[in-house]
Amino acid sequence: MRTIAPYTIILFFFIASCNNPENRVKSKISYSQNTLFPDYEQASFNTYQTGLGSRLNKTNALKAIEPLLRLANAEKYFDLLKPLEEGDRLWYQSAKDPSAVLNIDLRSGDLTLNKGMINYRMDESTKELAKGDTAIRLAKEYLQKLNFLDEKNMVVAHIGGVNMGLHNEHEGGRVFEKFTTVRFDRVLNRIPVIGHSRIILQLAEKGALHGVIWQWSPLVETPVKAEQLLP
Repeated sequence: MRTIAPYTIILFFFIASCNNPENRVKSKISYSQNTLFPDYEQASFNTYQTGLGSRLNKTNALKAIEPLLRLANAEKYFDLLKPLEEGDRLWYQSAKDPSAVLNIDLRSGDLTLNKGMINYRMDESTKELAKGDTAIRLAKEYLQKLNFLDEKNMVVAHIGGVNMGLHNEHEGGRVFEKFTTVRFDRVLNRIPVIGHSRIILQLAEKGALHGVIWQWSPLVETPVKAEQLLP
């Protein structure tokens, strides 16, 4: 008597199941009745290109850094004469506080400043932290003074903070609020830009500027005509 191996029967049912029209994945896209499609013959379009700025050197890197240090009252924090070089990035050290950070990318212009934790290491919250709308207003004022403000293409993405947690056997866990952070993201024609485009400001007591992460490469906007899009 001839037998059929079990795996042969399983394979047969698998192929039959895949060929069943009811089991096929439907690739049809359904749109809402309120969906608006652009008129490609009439609408205007723009393209955006980054990375067209001139490369920084040590001299103009200092010119970019110094206004930020003055605004953050951090001019004496870092040794600006002897930066450490790591590829395209310059790192400036602080003799006052090893946790302080200052670096700039010569290729992209990305800039990071943090005045460190040496004055905020105690078991207490920072007094008079700016919150909510006040923090947003102060952050925009700082960006305005640095000529970093881009109202047209900038949105508030998040308001948060930096906290320090402490736990001991007698008092349990406690959380101390150290800084407020305000993050801005980029939009182009109301379309969110995903990726390397953000500005984060860190605010300390009474809204004092304590840190900045600047990743906002300049863009060149170019109009595109309809005939360039249509075949």
